[in-house]
Amino acid sequence: MRTGGCHCGAVRYFVRGEPVHVGRCHCADCRKESGSAFSVYAQWPVDACEITGEISSYEGRGFCGRCGSRLLDPVDPGDTLIEIRVLFEEAQYADDVSSAVTAAFKGVL
Repeated sequence: MRTGGCHCGAVRYFVRGEPVHVGRCHCADCRKESGSAFSVYAQWPVDACEITGEISSYEGRGFCGRCGSRLLDPVDPGDTLIEIRVLFEEAQYADDVSSAVTAAFKGVL
């Protein structure tokens, strides 16, 4: 099980299994909200995800109403996947993220 949540801890999520899809988005909204060249997200089946706390939303983007951390895209009725912004807390994934970033920028820097 992977866990993550917002900066203040008011919202937590737990996902089981591997994501169905992992991607990056370079749209203007994702660049603006992340303060970066892209945002990273992953999609899991809705039934593999548990959320505690209250999610606020604005124009289809879910975030913590207390600290403003972007967390996920709220699920509409009939959706089978939930899209979560990758904010995992387990140290065991730090090497995977570091390796992915290094590979992404190989030859650029």
